[in-house]
Amino acid sequence: MNVDVSQGAKRELKSNIGLERMKSIILMRSSGVPNQEEHDDIPLEDDLLQEDMLTDRLPFNQNYFNLFVDFSETYEKPFFIPIPDRILESAYTSKHIADNFIKDGLINTELVCSLPSLFLQEEQAQSVDKRAYFGRVTKLQDSSIGIKEFFEKMAEIPIDRIKELVDYLDIGFGELNRTHWAIKNADLIEELDLSSTGSRIKKT
Repeated sequence: MNVDVSQGAKRELKSNIGLERMKSIILMRSSGVPNQEEHDDIPLEDDLLQEDMLTDRLPFNQNYFNLFVDFSETYEKPFFIPIPDRILESAYTSKHIADNFIKDGLINTELVCSLPSLFLQEEQAQSVDKRAYFGRVTKLQDSSIGIKEFFEKMAEIPIDRIKELVDYLDIGFGELNRTHWAIKNADLIEELDLSSTGSRIKKT
């Protein structure tokens, strides 16, 4: 099933981000890389966009991102199961966005898997070392107990970093304390990248 995701957004699809570049951005963002002046031997992130370095990399649709919040999920297993009545609920996912990803009650798996994703426990359930995971959904599978969301974790991010960006990521008040799956019309990758302006990205 094909869905025109541009119906609910004015911007063009942007899918020119490489997987290794994204890993570099997120890992640098979470650990904190010193200023450019101190690392002149590290290539600028733009160098990572050379055509020969983008071979076999996974592009993302940067217009949207998946937000998964779960009270008890630690994301240690290869899949998790969202609560059915909290999938793209109207309180946290705009109707026009939900309509782009769900048609006749069916989730467009291809579109969902094209999005960058954030995986978090509910804020009130997390330990002292609060982390979020950046990654992607790799497969959705129907089962007798719900939709199994298979996923890949690519990097860890301190939860406080995400909390600093809630206004830019369209994450509402109290949303990180409710188990749910939302899709946001925000460029997760760009916001994480912009928050790192002034630093260089090391090649991987």
